[in-house]
Amino acid sequence: MKLRVKVPLLVATFAIIAVVVMSTLSVRSARTSLRNQAIEHLRDSAYAYEGAVTSYLDGATDLVLAMGGDRELLDRLPPPDPQATLRRHIDRLLASRTFEYAMVLEPTGEVAALEPRDLEQALSTWDLSFLPWVAAVTGDDSVVTSDLHISPATQNPTVVIAAPIHGPTGRIEGILAAGLNLRRFATLARVGTGADRAASYGYVTDGRGLIVAHQGNPTYVAYQTDFASIPSVAAGLRGDAGAGSWVSSIDGETKLGAYLPVEDLGWVVVYAVSERTALLPAGELQRLIRDIAAALGGTLLVIAVTWTRRVVRPLRSLTRAADAIRGGDLSQHVPVASRDEIGQLAATFDAMVAELAANDADKRLRAQRLQASILELDAFSYSVSHDLRAPLRVIDGFTRALVEDYGATLDVDANAMLGRVRAAAVRMGTLIDDLLSLSQIGRSTLRLEAVDLTALCEGIVAELAAAAPERAVTVVVEPEMRAIGDPPLLSVLLGNLIANAWKFTDKSRQQRIEIGQRPTERGATTFVRDSGAGFDMAQAARLFVAFQRLHDASDFPGNGIGLATAERIVHRHGGAIWAEGSPGHGATFSFTLTANAVIEANEGAVVPEVAGPGSSMDRQHEPTSGGGPPVGVPV
Repeated sequence: MKLRVKVPLLVATFAIIAVVVMSTLSVRSARTSLRNQAIEHLRDSAYAYEGAVTSYLDGATDLVLAMGGDRELLDRLPPPDPQATLRRHIDRLLASRTFEYAMVLEPTGEVAALEPRDLEQALSTWDLSFLPWVAAVTGDDSVVTSDLHISPATQNPTVVIAAPIHGPTGRIEGILAAGLNLRRFATLARVGTGADRAASYGYVTDGRGLIVAHQGNPTYVAYQTDFASIPSVAAGLRGDAGAGSWVSSIDGETKLGAYLPVEDLGWVVVYAVSERTALLPAGELQRLIRDIAAALGGTLLVIAVTWTRRVVRPLRSLTRAADAIRGGDLSQHVPVASRDEIGQLAATFDAMVAELAANDADKRLRAQRLQASILELDAFSYSVSHDLRAPLRVIDGFTRALVEDYGATLDVDANAMLGRVRAAAVRMGTLIDDLLSLSQIGRSTLRLEAVDLTALCEGIVAELAAAAPERAVTVVVEPEMRAIGDPPLLSVLLGNLIANAWKFTDKSRQQRIEIGQRPTERGATTFVRDSGAGFDMAQAARLFVAFQRLHDASDFPGNGIGLATAERIVHRHGGAIWAEGSPGHGATFSFTLTANAVIEANEGAVVPEVAGPGSSMDRQHEPTSGGGPPVGVPV
């Protein structure tokens, strides 16, 4: 047998598939290797950066402590005139360039002197006792490194290192404080060279997550940007150290990096790089492999086209036959007599058509039988409705006659028994109605249209309130709720869910029902939330089963059909329904409808716009809380 078709097509196909698979595996391996190498490099950088930060802060603290213990400085407190002398001592701190400014405070927090002098003239207030670090120094009698705050001298973010100045008796006679030069602080321990150095960066946050230094973008310090929501910073603030990847809430990018806390300060050091930048070589490899695959695929495609022209004509015959069969003509035959693979396919196709014709005849026969069964079921439903109601009416009538004619001569137990018989007859009649309604839901024709759920819910709530005016139930209905579905069925669905919430809040101290919609991955989800009796989630599977009750009928009457009916209506609309709750804390029933897709499939039917709700029922609106990621300069 000649191989006229499969050789060129299979060779081209398998070659392209092999190249794609190999390129995918190679790129994935390269990405994993680059990612691991980047994380290890960033871990080392983070430890180096943390060491530099700690060393820098320790040196700055030692400078302040040394000056704070200077006897000559102490002799100038409080100064009789010695401002010039006092300022010369303060200038010694600034000579190191570690600090941006320095000052001496009285024990009360009053500024005695500040250098540079022009900053002293720009002071917004001379009494700094309101600053947390002033109270910490005087209260703990120890050196303090403050968190980031706005300096009253420079009006810019600053970090202050402050130490007490003790007198001969050991009492605090002043405070020496110096504001760190944060611009110099941000240049510590730059790691790497060239593009690597430009891509990775370190940053430091204080104990609240505010940026103290940022090697990649110093403007974060100026804007006092809060990084506490970034996972690495949050972990470091908890005292954890680690490395890996995370999504930055500042710019939404995925980062690779390492983080660790700064001992004794509660600060956090992070060294990071954009994952996209770190994995850039893998992207270049992917592009190279893609170009090779495109070239190879193009060459093989030319070869394949040349060979496949020899089999196009038989395939056209096969296509015409398939189109005719798709239109319902099962008498087709493919006129291909060759003995190659196309001929074998034609023979198999003819056999398949013959089998389809036989199956079609069988399905038509089954459909006729099913239609007959449906007619029999309808007749049975009518018989149940008619034949069972007659004896129930007899039972109810005779028991009522007994009560009316002989109730006075019967004892209390006999009257109670007759009452139970009548109540059981009423429940039986209600149960028959509910069962018939439940059976008819699955057979009714869906008439899909746009439905104003808000107006529908308000009408249901109004009916419940009118039937029980003694109830004080707070009902919140969200405005402008929409859905696509069958209006009568959606009315039954919401009626059952709202009535269920109304019933189970009857014994609650705060009777409240909320009806609304929220966007989810499943689409628009409608919910009915109540503050009622609730249920055990372990029993949730029984909620939508007919006659399955989770509460005693004496506490909450009912026959267990309502939620089963609700589930069947939702399923008719191609949706899903579920419940959440806990005993004594209420329940929430939620459902989704996918009728939109059904309408679009029905010959492109157009769904009309829904007018806004016009009900006169009062609504209560409650604000919803929400928030997004912080807005600022990209991290």
